[in-house]
Amino acid sequence: KQDIALVMMPLMLVIQFLFSGFLIIRANIPDYLIWLHYLSMFKYGWEILVLNEMKPLTFSCTTSEEVTDSAGLTRCPIQSGPDA
Repeated sequence: KQDIALVMMPLMLVIQFLFSGFLIIRANIPDYLIWLHYLSMFKYGWEILVLNEMKPLTFSCTTSEEVTDSAGLTRCPIQSGPDA
């Protein structure tokens, strides 16, 4: 049984890290695998870390970084920490 655990544990950790949001963001995870994102123990630590570091920040864009939305308005795609 110990041999099985030594093989399965690294596999489980790689899957959890892969779907934590660090390597593959939530928007790019297929719908049929999204449950792996919410089961990942790394997801919650990563989201707290990103929120803690990015929330108080504000960003500004140069004209070359602005994007045009569907209404034809140009805007900076990331204006504050939660947008990032």
